[in-house]
Amino acid sequence: MARKKSAQQRSQAINENLHAYQRMSFLYQAACLMTIHPSPQPTTQQTTQPPLSSQPSVRPEEARQKKQFAKRKPTYWNESNANRGLIPLGRFYVNSMKTVGKRLVLRLDPNLKRTICKRCDTLLIPSVTSRIRIKRTSLLLTTDWCTLLLLYMHDLTSTSTPTLQPS
Repeated sequence: MARKKSAQQRSQAINENLHAYQRMSFLYQAACLMTIHPSPQPTTQQTTQPPLSSQPSVRPEEARQKKQFAKRKPTYWNESNANRGLIPLGRFYVNSMKTVGKRLVLRLDPNLKRTICKRCDTLLIPSVTSRIRIKRTSLLLTTDWCTLLLLYMHDLTSTSTPTLQPS
């Protein structure tokens, strides 16, 4: 059985990897910012079209095909993704933070782990990236990306409420 580390040994280990902890902290803060940030609104540029007489004549088949291609959106686009904003960038930052921790064999704080989905690396921010349901003595979280169901047990009679976001 391994011997427990003393407080002095733990603080020494943190001081040795201080730059890594600072980088991980920065990546977590950037992920929080990107996840909460609203989606950028595309700017519409108005272009003036030349008069009809100067446009070359187009056969009806070609015009129909051009119209179909103009309506087609990329495969990753749908109306539910329109309001996602910069959440994928936040997921990338969380993934990078986990990678830094794994490479240097550093542990994340348990409070920090509870705010990240284990499957899709999404920050669990209520009503932004996850849905919350409270049932009797448990708190059920469902992520919007991977629909993973997370269960947190807590006592509903206590005065303290479970916190999902770090302070």
